[in-house]
Amino acid sequence: MYNNDNDKGKYGNFPDPFAHYSKKISKGYGLKYAKAVEKQWGNSDDERSLFRRRLKDFETNRDYANGTQDTSIYKQILNSLDPNNGDGTLLNLDWSPVPIVPKFVKIVVNNILSRKPYPNVRALDPLSQSEKDEERAKKMFQVKNRELISQLEQQGVDTGIDVNSIPETPEEAEIFMDTNIKTAAEIAAQVGTNITLEWNDFDQRVYRRAVNDLVTCGMGVIKRNNDPNYGITEEYIDPAYFFHSYTEDPTFSDLIYAGHIKKISIAELKRIARDELTEDDYAKIAQQVKNKYQNRADKLSYKYYDETLDRTTYGYDEFIVEIMDFEFISTDDMMFEEKGSKFGNTNFYYKGFEYTPPKESVYDRKPVNMNIQTVFGGSYIVGTDFMFDYGQKRNVPKNVHDLTRARLSYSVVATNLRRMMPKSLVGSVIGFADQLQLSHLKLQRPSLRQSQTA
Repeated sequence: MYNNDNDKGKYGNFPDPFAHYSKKISKGYGLKYAKAVEKQWGNSDDERSLFRRRLKDFETNRDYANGTQDTSIYKQILNSLDPNNGDGTLLNLDWSPVPIVPKFVKIVVNNILSRKPYPNVRALDPLSQSEKDEERAKKMFQVKNRELISQLEQQGVDTGIDVNSIPETPEEAEIFMDTNIKTAAEIAAQVGTNITLEWNDFDQRVYRRAVNDLVTCGMGVIKRNNDPNYGITEEYIDPAYFFHSYTEDPTFSDLIYAGHIKKISIAELKRIARDELTEDDYAKIAQQVKNKYQNRADKLSYKYYDETLDRTTYGYDEFIVEIMDFEFISTDDMMFEEKGSKFGNTNFYYKGFEYTPPKESVYDRKPVNMNIQTVFGGSYIVGTDFMFDYGQKRNVPKNVHDLTRARLSYSVVATNLRRMMPKSLVGSVIGFADQLQLSHLKLQRPSLRQSQTA
């Protein structure tokens, strides 16, 4: 997979993961990675590709969940039961699907949504832990001396403690501490988290759709973004257009790369790509996507000058292109310098990803490297040699126990994941829905019931 052909731009090979940071940050490296992912997953036109198989499976489940499944399978079965053995023209039946599955989908989805998630933030730093230990010691002291405190209160001594609020046993005290005692840092983080979710209308705009996908398709996907104007935002991702590295983990915590496909017009592409692509680049992109996504090739040569907007408008601005937003995790060496001072102290200085110690120095210098995980990503125009907005991602989620480890921006959950294909609740009841639909159709014609009995 990693050979010398990568340097020649061979299509489909992943670039060297041990390449230097200066090479990983280049667009050429990102373009090779994006093409390798495209080759691995295939496209929606290839029936053998994983992307196509998952897309068809999800679309079928969604049809059943909406009660709009294809009725051709029922017509084929019932035509074979027709006494006239004809093409079914004599069957005067109502082929409308009975909405069996939608009812159960709504019950499950609404049951999950009724339990509104309230984030429980827990501080792990030593300072917060010491504050909690102090509060726990006070509460345990009150539990052990409950009777004494009650007697003092009866004698008129103001202890400043409400006896009725003291737990009766140490076990109750532990439960009380876990659910009621919060440090100032935990309260601030929890309030900030809830405000962020409310600003994003997370419950209705993202969470509801993700839960519905989890029940219907067996997979729910949410992406976190850091918008310079709006702060932290949550974006709903259609699991049918989500791709990722191989995993058997239902929480997708071991992903190496992930991304999603979206369709936009070239006019919108010009807005988000800004000056990274030229008009000649857009013309080449339009040439490569003509006759795809219902793009009319005769519009390639059309253009006119708009005096009102003082710019030239091109016919291919209406063309639709597929954009692949992707991210991948890489490991790099962050360099520090251990340097002595005239006072005899030793300090550490951050030097980035590249560092060469000076040959002559008054004080002792020693390079120290630390392996850290970094996240790179960008937007690739599918089927072309163009990409934009590529580079190292900033403000990425970190592991709370090891800050050298990074995580992708996607949060994914799947049910019954096997061979990269999730099995959903709807997928499990499709067979029962078909049998109930056939029974409903057979009840409409006595001849079908007699033929079935015979």
